[in-house]
Amino acid sequence: MQSLSQPSSTVSTVETIDGGSSYGTPPLILRGGEVVADSRDVAKYFVKDQSNVLRDVDNLMKHIENSKLNSHVP
Repeated sequence: MQSLSQPSSTVSTVETIDGGSSYGTPPLILRGGEVVADSRDVAKYFVKDQSNVLRDVDNLMKHIENSKLNSHVP
């Protein structure tokens, strides 16, 4: 399963917290205290290629990390 969060080497708890609505939204999963979604489900919902979803998530994560590094607030 490809997830939108960084993969964990050990997963102790995997719990589905939202099976998706009748509109076909991607199901959300609680994994190790983080809410994640399968990138294949997200790609299908937005009618995009999975590789583009993964690329965009990676770019967002880099942007967030850069914002934290450039922030003057600890």
